[in-house]
Amino acid sequence: DMLCKMMNGEVLREYPARLRHKDGSVVHVMINSSIYRDEQGRVVHTRCFTRNVTAAKLAEAEEKEHTARMHAERLAQLNARLQREAEINQALLHQVMPEKV
Repeated sequence: DMLCKMMNGEVLREYPARLRHKDGSVVHVMINSSIYRDEQGRVVHTRCFTRNVTAAKLAEAEEKEHTARMHAERLAQLNARLQREAEINQALLHQVMPEKV
């Protein structure tokens, strides 16, 4: 995909990619690259800058996980509160209208 874009004349700006090291680990990178051609359209050379964004990706994933945990905890708190309120309402209803409960 990246090479096709470049061969079609596109300049890559902040193109996300993953690179695999020899040890098997994956590095997240952003690529900025372009191709320079001569008058006949032949590729003369390319220019490519690759920036490692693995730490930022990991931090982003941790933040999403933390946010999801916080939402789940808040939802559990709200559910517990609703349950308590339903029990209180049931008890009050039983006191006011014992024959209906």
